[in-house]
Formats: sequence, structure tokens, C-alpha cells
Amino acid sequence: MAPEVMEQVDGYDYKADIWSFGITALELAKGFAPYAFYPPMKVLLLTIQEDPPSLRSYSTEKSSTGESFSRSFKEMVRMCLQKESRKRPTVHTLLNSKFFKMKWSVTGLVEQLLNHIDDLVVLDESPLLHDGGSGTLAVDGSLSLASTVKTASRVLVGNHACF
Repeated sequence: MAPEVMEQVDGYDYKADIWSFGITALELAKGFAPYAFYPPMKVLLLTIQEDPPSLRSYSTEKSSTGESFSRSFKEMVRMCLQKESRKRPTVHTLLNSKFFKMKWSVTGLVEQLLNHIDDLVVLDESPLLHDGGSGTLAVDGSLSLASTVKTASRVLVGNHACF
């Protein structure tokens, strides 16, 4: 929750959503929210009284510096997590930031995702829907995922990767 919403000063507007987007980006990047292990009242106090959360807020991990994240990602999070709502970007400004303008290769991401998926096995003899070459049906009835990287990248992430 954005600081101004917690303090009940300015009320809720789209700038609170920009804050929430920044928190969500941190949560997706690290796997949990910045103050996830604190009790709710402590989170409230930290949000209002301390500097905004960042990748450095994850001090329990060795990589708390955020070195493994792109400069454009860190800048996008910094822009979103401004304590003063008037300093946060508009949605238009945010979407025009370098993070959203960069072309990211999704092949590596899709390959990593597909490595965690076992081959699918057809349990019955019913015809398999064919989607134009995203997979091949083997003689034993299993669906090989080896040829799906390009198609899956378009389906899973729409030719965009976030981190």
C-alpha cells in the first residue's frame, strides 16, 4: 500500500497504483514482498518512516545489492517507489522508460521454463489438436516440447521478457 494511502493524506489515485506496480515488480523479481517477513504494523511503520523499498531492502540475501538486475529495471522500480506521490511518473512516462522500450530476447527465458516441464503424454487415443507446429506427436504418444520454444515464447510472454 502506498505511503499516502496509509497516512490517509492525499487519498487514493493512480499514483498509488504506480507505487503498487513498483512493489509488485520487486516481489516478482525476488519472490516475496520487500517487508514480507515483518508483522503488518512494522510494515506500516517501515513504509511511512523509512526510505522506499528497493532491491537493497532484501538484506537477508547475499545478492541484496541487486547487481544481477538490469540498470533499467532498477531505475523503473526507483521511479515507481517515490515516497512523494507527485514525484512518481505517470503511466505514459513509465511506459516510455528504457525498461519498457528495450527489446528483450525471450528464447533463454522460454527454454528455462520448458526445461521444468516434463513431456506431455496423451492418455487416450483421441485426436490431438494440432496448433500449427508448436509440438510434435511421437510414436509412443508423447508430445515433444523441443520444437516449442519459438511458439511458446509468443504465447507465454508475447515476445517480451521482464527482467
